[in-house]
Parts: sequence; C-alpha cells; structure tokens
Amino acid sequence: MQPSVDECRIEIESATSDGRFRVTFVTREGRYENVLLELRGRHQIINVAVAIRLAESLRRRGFAIPIASIVKGIVTARHPGRLELVDGQPSLLLDGAHNPSGAQALREFLGEFVHVPLTLVFGAMKDKKLREIAEILFPTAEHVILTEPDNPRAAGIADLHHLAETIVDQKNILAAPSVRQAFRQAKEVTPSGGLICVTGSLYLVGEVKAIMNSSSLSKVAH
Repeated sequence: MQPSVDECRIEIESATSDGRFRVTFVTREGRYENVLLELRGRHQIINVAVAIRLAESLRRRGFAIPIASIVKGIVTARHPGRLELVDGQPSLLLDGAHNPSGAQALREFLGEFVHVPLTLVFGAMKDKKLREIAEILFPTAEHVILTEPDNPRAAGIADLHHLAETIVDQKNILAAPSVRQAFRQAKEVTPSGGLICVTGSLYLVGEVKAIMNSSSLSKVAH
C-alpha cells in the first residue's frame, strides 16, 4: 500500500543508489509526475507531500504558486548537514542528528542505502538524549570514534566512552580529543570504499566542514 498525506497520494517510482527518491504525488489540484527529490532519505517523501499540500493551501488563499514552482522547489531544495553526501575515498556523510527521531531517520537511511564498511564520528551536546541516540546509531558502525566539539555544552569524551562501552564492543570504540584528530583517525581506519558518517551535533558537522574547507584552500594555495 502506497502512503498518503492529507489527500495526497504518493507513488514511489524508484530510488537512486545514494538515497534520493523519484516520486509521483497526486492531489485533487494536480499531479506532480516523476519528481526526483533533492533531499535524501525515505522520510523526505512525507515531508515533500506535506509541503505540496501547504503550497496548494496557500494557492487557494490567493498566492500565485504554479505547479512548476512547487516542483522546482522540490528538486532544488537543500539542507546542509542533513544526509549531506560528499563523494570521496572514503565518502563522507554529514548528518547533524541530535535527537532520537533524527538518529532513527539516519539509521533507516544507513540500513537501506549503505552497504559498505561504516565509521561513525560522534560528538554531541551533553543536554541531549545521549543514550537513546547512541543505542540507535552505534551498532551500525564498524568503528565508533568519539570526540568533543568545541562548545562548552559538549559532552565529554570520558562520559561518551563510558556510554559506548555499554552498547558496542570495546574494540570498536576509538576516541580523539579534537574534531580534527577524529576526522583524521576516521580516514585512517576506513577503507577507501567505505563511508565516514559524522553525526550527533550540528556543531560537530560545522567543524568538520570547516576542516574540509581549510584543507581545500590549502591545496589550492599550493
């Protein structure tokens, strides 16, 4: 049975290998045929259906929003730090999942689309539901690298390590005192055909992106 949202019928046509879905959405007001969602993850199908119905509701209230504009929004929407994939050897997945629902969406994506060795780089704020998040994500990885984002609210590595030991085997746990060291360590332990997933905090994702940008600029300068 295909899902539906508020009188929006959803027909999933196909999916790309990196987790983007091609979907047809059908409402009383229009048919959005074979739309390739820019955002990754099965959960985004429902989000897009809700966005379509909201746009149609605004149109009924006098806003000029043609179907073509709605489709353009769907196929160009970007959400940095949310299932953001950077190709490489190994490839990199940036996902700032910082609550159990975000962690569950990430885990479902990994289970459906990632079939290569996975290294998890994890850092989070201490006021988050760390055990719930860790129990969802840590078992997915061959290596869990714990680190501490540069933020006064960040959970300490010792606390994260103690937590991780109750969830996964000790031999699968690594730790790095800085995000830069964690990222370097992840590249060392992950095979070229594998995947590094940076998750647990948008602060962590932001630091990794800054490291990547500085590295790219350094290469250009040389």
